[in-house]
Amino acid sequence: MRSATLPSFLLATAFLLNGCGGDHGPVRSPHSAPGYAEPTVSSSDATGSAAPNQPSHLSERGWSAPEPSQAPTAGVTPPPSRGLGTSWGEYRYSPVVTTSFERASASAADLLQVRYDDWAGVRRRTSNWGPSAQADLYARKTNVRLALEGSSRRRFPASWIGGELWAVGTLGASYRVAIANENPWPVEVVVSVDGVDVISGEDADLHHRGYVINAHENLNIDGFRQSDQGVASFRFGATDDSYASRTGRPRNVGVIAAAIFHPRGAEWRDTANPFPSQSGYAQPPP
Repeated sequence: MRSATLPSFLLATAFLLNGCGGDHGPVRSPHSAPGYAEPTVSSSDATGSAAPNQPSHLSERGWSAPEPSQAPTAGVTPPPSRGLGTSWGEYRYSPVVTTSFERASASAADLLQVRYDDWAGVRRRTSNWGPSAQADLYARKTNVRLALEGSSRRRFPASWIGGELWAVGTLGASYRVAIANENPWPVEVVVSVDGVDVISGEDADLHHRGYVINAHENLNIDGFRQSDQGVASFRFGATDDSYASRTGRPRNVGVIAAAIFHPRGAEWRDTANPFPSQSGYAQPPP
């Protein structure tokens, strides 16, 4: 990454996404840049297929219902499964620029988290299975929404189990982490997939810098960042072939999260007092 050691007030370089992935046109995969996620060496790694972006801010929200084929059939016994992880997929063009963002606090204002597996793995975790939800979470405290989207921005089916949202992925399917900022100010989001920071490829840490989403804009994170220009797409694969597992970190496979940080000054507006003085009368100047 290009950010330096952070001072105590966390005024440092964060990343601002300049576009989102499309579905057309091959481009050459560049070498990964220092400070970004590093590819694993595997015969299953794919390069060359890409999704060029327009150098503009993120596309409008357009979520729709999931494909019926993504949901399990009632009464069908789940086949044996070792579960899903997120593999290092094909290269996608996704340029970023750097910007400054001062966090209101060193602690995240909120955390959005969704767990995932194939439908057999999710089914084993509950006796009352039903695709009763979609992979879409909304944080009322921070006015930020997170969704897991597949092709055509379709959200994956999901189920609430033990107070946690479990998304049902499909082996081989690519996905994106779509985040909508519904605040009148920008927010910074630090995102992890399988316990891995999606920008640096390191173990996820709340002190890492993330993506900045402008007020009332959306962010589509298509993959692990390889450089300022592109990412390796998120693709559901076997647990053992996940990026985390292939880099020796299988412990946290199966969870996606976004830590949300407000900018300094935003908290003042939430608690602004229209009558701060209780003295009763005007006081003479000093």
